[in-house]
Amino acid sequence: MVVRRALTSRWARVGRVTIGVHLRAFLKDPKGVAALLPTSAASVARLAAKAPTDARLIVELGPGSGVLTRALLERLGRRGRLVAIEANADLA
Repeated sequence: MVVRRALTSRWARVGRVTIGVHLRAFLKDPKGVAALLPTSAASVARLAAKAPTDARLIVELGPGSGVLTRALLERLGRRGRLVAIEANADLA
């Protein structure tokens, strides 16, 4: 029951469209997709917190659906630049 609630709340936060995009990309090219689901909100918060606030440039390899990308952009502010490189056309 707890797992079901967690999954349901995750679907509400992330959205079925985003999860569907990841899953379709994986089924199309399992070796070309690193994650079946978008990065969790807790992981995004931890990863973004490690980015220096005074960075002028961050390069993100494999941004997928962009959940971490959005958090990094917020952390960088207007003075920083972010370059996101996605090799999978289905996720770009």
